[in-house]
Amino acid sequence: MDWSSTQIEGMSQVIRSHLRQTSHEQLPFAKVMELALYHSSYGYYTKPIPKLGKTGDFFTNVHVSNLFGRVLADYFLQYWQEYKSPYPLQLVEVGGGDGRLMEQIANQFHQKSIPKSEVFLYALEKSKYHQSLQQKRMKDIPYEVKWIQQWKEIPYAPFTIVYLHELIDAFPVHRLFWKKGKWWEIYVSEQNGEFIEVYGKLSKEELVLYTDSIKGDLAEEQQIEVNLHAKSWIQEVANGLESGLIWTLDYGGLSRGLHSIRYLDGTVRFYQNHQHVFDPYQKLGAVDITAHVNFEDLTSWGEEVGLTTIFYGTQAKFLQIAGILSYTNPLYRNAIKQLLLGMGEHFQVLIQKK
Repeated sequence: MDWSSTQIEGMSQVIRSHLRQTSHEQLPFAKVMELALYHSSYGYYTKPIPKLGKTGDFFTNVHVSNLFGRVLADYFLQYWQEYKSPYPLQLVEVGGGDGRLMEQIANQFHQKSIPKSEVFLYALEKSKYHQSLQQKRMKDIPYEVKWIQQWKEIPYAPFTIVYLHELIDAFPVHRLFWKKGKWWEIYVSEQNGEFIEVYGKLSKEELVLYTDSIKGDLAEEQQIEVNLHAKSWIQEVANGLESGLIWTLDYGGLSRGLHSIRYLDGTVRFYQNHQHVFDPYQKLGAVDITAHVNFEDLTSWGEEVGLTTIFYGTQAKFLQIAGILSYTNPLYRNAIKQLLLGMGEHFQVLIQKK
């Protein structure tokens, strides 16, 4: 049995064990997604193989060139210097993958002659495999980086910038659908040795409250996702900030678009080797699982805990505001085209301040 088969079989046994512990032998999809991605032994993000780049399952902006990180560093520096220059900059990256983005940002800080004493870098990364990749990549950057596994490990600071680059799309989501004037939730069960989807009542009171607030008409059997994990996350971070920014980039949109017939079957997708997987329950643990981010929810949940939205728009719009067009070196011409045109409309950026 090869490594991938071992991973899949191990994950299947984990899910079966959890199913047996429930009264109806079914789990909300959100729980299955959490196990499939983050289980300590068999989860997709804990497996010790590449997930990014040509040998992985997806690309990101930082694989285009180092320009994305340079422009993002410029934006962070500008905001810090304009609004909080008396305080050092505490920068926290969450779920940084192979560490490429923080490396680019740190090198840009160095090029801008930001003293080591003025920058404190933290990498919040739960995966030991990804921690090792990040540590190897950043061993020679001119700033000290501290690796942590929980938000509460970050010390108090007067000013902090937190950034998440394609992370929230991998938070576990509850999948709901509207049928005959009522909301139902998608669960996972087992039948004849195979995992199947079944429907049941909403598993949490929070979901009832969420669906009660949805406005507008919905198509029959419209599926949506509710990311309660993102709600908990934004609340924890906001409550831990004295002042600063939360910068989020991901694919997604607002409720009106995500709850439309364009996404009648929802936005949950499964990927392996840059390809859609259409029989994911046969490969849990070996495939990436994502769902579009509802930025309207993030904005609303942030406002509830004292955050103010200062920007929401496409990646292309953000990068232009942040000064990407000031990079006139011909070597960056193709990178600028890809970041503004190729990926520029695909991703959204949300910036919240406290």
